Amino acid sequence: MSLKSALFFLIILLSCPIIASYASPSLKYQFDNAKSDTARLAACIKLIQFYKTSLKKDSCLLYINQGLELVKRTKNTTYHAEFYKLCGRFFNNKEQPELALNYFNKARYWALKNKQIRQIATIDYHLATLYSDKALGSNNKLDLADALRKIYENIHFANKHNLLRHEVANYSHLVNFYQLNGNDSLGYLLLKKQMSLFDKGKSLNIHSPDIVHTKLETNFFFKNFAEADSNLRELDKIRAESTTYNYFTHLAIIMTFVKFGFFSKAIGVGSEVQEKPEIMSGMSRLDKSIFFAYLSDAYLHEHQYKQAKQDYLKSIAFANEFELESKTKISSYLSIELLKIKIDLSEHEGNLHEALVASKKLAALKDSINANQRIFELAASQVQFETQTKEDSLTQQIHLQKLENQYRGESLEQSKKIQWLSVLIIISLVFIILFVVVQTRKIKGQSIELKKLNDMQNKLFGIISHDLRSPVVSLQTFLGSINRTKNPERVVETFSNLEVQVGVVSNTLDNLLNWSINQMGGIKPRIQKVNILEAVEHILELSSHVIHYKSISVNVSVEEDYVLADGNLTEIVIRNILTNAIKFTPVHGAISLSSRIEKDELILQIQDNGIGMTEAQLNTLFLNYNSRKGTMGEKGSGLGLKLSHELMAAQQGKIDIQSKVNVGTTVTLIFNAS
Repeated sequence: MSLKSALFFLIILLSCPIIASYASPSLKYQFDNAKSDTARLAACIKLIQFYKTSLKKDSCLLYINQGLELVKRTKNTTYHAEFYKLCGRFFNNKEQPELALNYFNKARYWALKNKQIRQIATIDYHLATLYSDKALGSNNKLDLADALRKIYENIHFANKHNLLRHEVANYSHLVNFYQLNGNDSLGYLLLKKQMSLFDKGKSLNIHSPDIVHTKLETNFFFKNFAEADSNLRELDKIRAESTTYNYFTHLAIIMTFVKFGFFSKAIGVGSEVQEKPEIMSGMSRLDKSIFFAYLSDAYLHEHQYKQAKQDYLKSIAFANEFELESKTKISSYLSIELLKIKIDLSEHEGNLHEALVASKKLAALKDSINANQRIFELAASQVQFETQTKEDSLTQQIHLQKLENQYRGESLEQSKKIQWLSVLIIISLVFIILFVVVQTRKIKGQSIELKKLNDMQNKLFGIISHDLRSPVVSLQTFLGSINRTKNPERVVETFSNLEVQVGVVSNTLDNLLNWSINQMGGIKPRIQKVNILEAVEHILELSSHVIHYKSISVNVSVEEDYVLADGNLTEIVIRNILTNAIKFTPVHGAISLSSRIEKDELILQIQDNGIGMTEAQLNTLFLNYNSRKGTMGEKGSGLGLKLSHELMAAQQGKIDIQSKVNVGTTVTLIFNAS
């Protein structure tokens, strides 16, 4: 039995063939109409895979020849490794190992050049198969050593690159190689190692035929009969429910049934296979020889000698054809099986002479196998010695490298310390400089804030000492005048002046209080719907005595619209703007208030025909606490406009002021409309 047949499941594991019953026209169309040599080569590979699966060897060879021309022309080498690998597998199936080896080596060259790691692992697996088949045929120590060395290298490569499927496949390769050379114990220990890998790989299907078969063999060898029986039932169920007919699967089940004594089941599966031409046509001559040898053995155990002899003769015929065509002898394992069948058939027929001759051949063959086994063990020992020597050498090199690194490390340690010390000093200096810069900026900022506070304090004292004191002194004067005069008309006029002065003091106190609260962050606007007409009318009512005193005409064109704002803050803003308009409008002047809606905004304008402002005064209007006397000498704190600007911003509103000297001023308040 060749290693290629014994490793049937691993070929399934590492390949993904196209299963179809006829050539897809689209593949030929892709090949014929490809726009580049690279695309044509990719289509060519698919066609070769298809015809190889369909067992159409002539068509397969046709596209291999066309592909060989394409790889010479195309500059893109991405598909070279895949193409040459397919060529190697094709000629290996045709039992032309030298040609297959040549193509596999070319495939490996391009896979290495293009750094195709998985492709390298797959090609190495096929190379190991070639070496193993050669070693099993020759029983030469050097060939055996080459095969073992290649398999161990493959396992190491797959482990290094975390290619679990390839590691499992090569362990199976190694297991079968040991078993076919008569070392079942070590083979099954390796099989157990392989099974441990199944638990590591989540991507592996633990219910696939190959894995179930591996578990079956291992459990049976280690006498876990209950689990082995479960594995066997699962494997037979997979075969019965299979929708595709792959002869490797069926052949494996027949071999398992015969090995474990289920002869009638083996005969049943064998009959099923022979009724399927697509399965039989997929077998090589050597695989057919193995197939009929196992069936003959099953018939013998069931005492169906006539059918046993027919299948035995078929097995002999296919074995002879294989040896004639490949010029290679069948494996010793298959020869032993055929000789055992020959002995049983001869004894049943009473032909003791032929039975004796076959027995002598069997004894000689077993002696030869024992000798070959010793050769294999020598080759295995040589490979293990080489591997151990290589590992020891590598370990020694690593140790020497560590010593050298340690010596270099010690010599560099001092310089590193100096470098680190220098770095620490530089970093410390940088931090000190940064600290000084930050502190300097902080002190400078604090100085600016302190200056602002001083200015604010001076302004506050100025307001209290002058702007509030002057109206209070006037009040005192007016009250004294009232006390002294006896003229009723003079008393009425004095009371009117008194009312104006009280209004100035009240407005100044209100602004001072609101400004102080805002500076301390105490004003928190409560946004709600505010009727702008009601707010305007309320402020006009509060200011009516001043308007009447200066005989100012007021025109109101404000609609009853709503804005999203704080009602109290809105009235403070309108009152300050209106107070300024009254203050800087002459006697018998005019003030107009109007509103309109634009998009989502309400615009309120307060316009007067007063003394106006210069461009310079407008530019610094919201920056400084400016205060000017009104048209009748009215005084103020200078807080009104700045406070209004801050309160509008707090309500997400805007304030805009346009003014011309001796023409008047227009203040525009922009609110969010409701």
